[in-house]
Amino acid sequence: MAQSELNYRAFFNSSQDRLFFLDNNYKLMAFNTATASNFRKNYGLVIEQGADFRNYIATPEQYAMLEKGVIPALKGEAVVFESPSPLPDGSLPWFRFRCVPVYGENNTIIGAGISWSDITLEKTLLKENQDAAFKYKAIIDSTEDRHILMDPKGLVLAFNTLAAKKVEESVGKPLTEGENLLEYLKEYEPLFCLIKGMESALNNKSHVCRQKDERSGNWLKLAYYPVHQANSNNIIGVSLNWVDITAEKLAEEQLQRHVKQLEEFSHITSHKLRQPLANIIGLTNLISSTETPVEEKQEMVAKLKAVADGLDLVIKEMTEAVAVKSFDEKHTSTGNKPSALGSVFIIDDDPVNNIITRRLLERNIENIAIKEFLNPTEALAELEKGTRPDLILLDINMQPMDGWDFLVDFEKLRLGVSVVMCSSSVDPVDFSRANEHPLVADFLSKPLTAEHIKKLLAV
Repeated sequence: MAQSELNYRAFFNSSQDRLFFLDNNYKLMAFNTATASNFRKNYGLVIEQGADFRNYIATPEQYAMLEKGVIPALKGEAVVFESPSPLPDGSLPWFRFRCVPVYGENNTIIGAGISWSDITLEKTLLKENQDAAFKYKAIIDSTEDRHILMDPKGLVLAFNTLAAKKVEESVGKPLTEGENLLEYLKEYEPLFCLIKGMESALNNKSHVCRQKDERSGNWLKLAYYPVHQANSNNIIGVSLNWVDITAEKLAEEQLQRHVKQLEEFSHITSHKLRQPLANIIGLTNLISSTETPVEEKQEMVAKLKAVADGLDLVIKEMTEAVAVKSFDEKHTSTGNKPSALGSVFIIDDDPVNNIITRRLLERNIENIAIKEFLNPTEALAELEKGTRPDLILLDINMQPMDGWDFLVDFEKLRLGVSVVMCSSSVDPVDFSRANEHPLVADFLSKPLTAEHIKKLLAV
């Protein structure tokens, strides 16, 4: 045997793939050691040179290989295909089959060469990678962030569903893999700060910017990060991630407004509040002094009222300074309104205010019946007995229940009695809440005045 043939046979037998050669009549003309070992180990068959290969076919998969690969190869066609092939032990390995025509003299086909490779491990790794990619995509698709992966030239390699949706909303055309993002977002580059972000990431630096989309009014936070090759510092791409931060931005702006309001409140407290308080204390001391003539006392009482009115304005200014200015102070409640005033319940835990209210009502309305309740629970008990006044003047800040809690229990009685909130509160939140409450007919600020009484009578 020539040395070249020995070398060829040694090379032929050293391959881990199953290699064999069939002539045009399917006779087994040559095979390597791996082929003989495979048939003997897996099928219990001893193959022999010159035997009809069809006699060794034991499974449908082997018949499929014959029809799909060998027959076309004998007709001059090279065929490559992959297929699982169940073994008698119950395993299901994958194989890649290569069947090519073999030419002799005069370029005529004298048979078919078959290469039979076990690719089970390759298939397993491929499936694991596909499963991992599917899980990764499922994770990034479930987030509120938008993700786009680009190569160093800006070509899109991958993106999540939300990124595709939001970019298409901005640009008007779908995002596709292989698209050059720099060209795709050319008109919107200032919004996405794409060039600066790409440059920073490719220089191994992250870049974060906050931009406002003037068309939608939304704020975006965009972040660019370098993407490194596994186990290496080589940068192979850029990751663009962005999220809508409109709510966060609005909260930040609101916080800044509140800080400004608190600064204004502090200024009012330290500069405007102390002065009228000092005047009131001083005037009160003079009025209470026995040495002050009566004429001067009367003059001081008038001045005291002016100072008190000024103090009231300062308190309103303080409240306005820290109030959320997103309400309508004009009362438009549809609560029941009295058709006449014959009887009134005053529900207020402030005895001094009750004296003022009673005197004003008695001076302006003849024969009016008035009941005072320092405790709102006592007023509820009276109402539960069936007593029905024409009007309830209700304070807000009381114990053991406030005016809002009183209205909850009062609503259950379904008496249809008119309720007017009468409170020293100048908090816009109370105004707004009263405005929206279906049982409240009006909201009056203490102290009650003759003008308030006229307003009640004009209802």
